[in-house]
Amino acid sequence: MALTCLLVLALLLSDVQSKFDKYQKHGLPWGCFHLAIPEHPRYYTNIFSGHDMPCARGTVFSQKACVCVHAPIRVKGCRSAYSLTFSKDEIMFGVPLAYKPHRIKYRDGFGVFNRWSQLKMWRYKGAPYGNEIQLQIRFKDMSDQKIQVLISNCGTRNQPEIPSLLVFIDKTRTVLKRDIIRVLLRTTHNREGVQIVVPYKKDRFNTLVVLYAKNSLNVRVDYEQVSRFKPGGTIIQSKELKGDILKTNHFLRIGTCLNPDGSSQGNGFEGLIDWFDFYPCRP
Repeated sequence: MALTCLLVLALLLSDVQSKFDKYQKHGLPWGCFHLAIPEHPRYYTNIFSGHDMPCARGTVFSQKACVCVHAPIRVKGCRSAYSLTFSKDEIMFGVPLAYKPHRIKYRDGFGVFNRWSQLKMWRYKGAPYGNEIQLQIRFKDMSDQKIQVLISNCGTRNQPEIPSLLVFIDKTRTVLKRDIIRVLLRTTHNREGVQIVVPYKKDRFNTLVVLYAKNSLNVRVDYEQVSRFKPGGTIIQSKELKGDILKTNHFLRIGTCLNPDGSSQGNGFEGLIDWFDFYPCRP
């Protein structure tokens, strides 16, 4: 009996020492069992089980707090938070839960969108955007639909929160005999927002770049250039903004907004998307 008690005590002491060694190895404070995964901020590793666990949608893991939190997305240098080429393998087998495609088809390396299609990006649901972003997308409009939501953080019809970021095609008006894209951005110091209008070419690929930095919104559309890193086009600029982009309780998305039951409103972009990049900084 005494020997059994000694063996149990030895095992308990060994387990405590093992846990202490793991804390020492990872530099974790006592009581924190989770280790951040720098390349995947929405995940953390339980140091005892070795299992990777996801944070709730719209949150990232904070090693300092040892919990999942709503926090600005900060990366060393300026790397994209999302970079998609719309390969079927990439969408189906990319980082789990980083984004969710719905009603998107894939053809010859392009994403084929209809008015019901959407791609939700969990990371920015209820999370800060900060005071710098750049998004860029190469697309080809192939529809006669008058209004097409391209990129937004729009709400549902029973939560009609005005988006703080909205990019949509508007064919009810023209500029220089061309259909137009409207870009709306709202910030903490300008809740009414600023809107910029740029013309684009239907049935051709266009590269759209939207940059908000140094209290200035810059938008350009390039009809010819296909490079993701050196887009051309004339820049249209507004200096009427200031502060951080307003966070919302809704996902950043490509495509249609949603109904209260989660179904699509059917007001999304119709056509092809070649690639999409979203930077939480100025590249």
